[in-house]
Amino acid sequence: MLSDFLQSLVRNAPALDDRHDGAFARALIELLPTALGGPRNLAIKARRQDHLRREAVEQLIDREIADPNLTGSAIAERVGVSRATLYRLYERSGGIARHVRRRRVDAVRRALEVSAEVDLEELAQTYGLGDAQALIRAFKADQGIDPTAYRASVRHHRSNPVETGTRRWNGWMHELD
Repeated sequence: MLSDFLQSLVRNAPALDDRHDGAFARALIELLPTALGGPRNLAIKARRQDHLRREAVEQLIDREIADPNLTGSAIAERVGVSRATLYRLYERSGGIARHVRRRRVDAVRRALEVSAEVDLEELAQTYGLGDAQALIRAFKADQGIDPTAYRASVRHHRSNPVETGTRRWNGWMHELD
């Protein structure tokens, strides 16, 4: 089953919406212990609980991504976990603030991939990054490239399924981290 699932992800990667990467990661987490034949111990249950908490955080970020005041404290309160728990969940990925910024930049990246005409100022407002200059700084820090150059690169490589698949795979693996 695990092999079939992974093969299906690879086969369908170009058509999958990467906003659902968390669900695919959750399915993989559920399949792994069964596939490995290991015992269902408390550590596995704790990791599953942490993943569910992270999924709740991801859903909140997706819903409220335009809110520039989406802080760790606000997220912890709205999801119903302590700040300490929230910070522990995102410690390995550089912290919750960095994660929120990364999700915002990822949303901008997806928007740039879809539309060649979208304005950077409008994207900054839509995804809670303030203004165009703040968006450019955040995008460059996260992606290593200016958003305008990224948009041009996407137009040039639009039909490259390997690049699309690699980006998706990296996103799924990040979800497992």
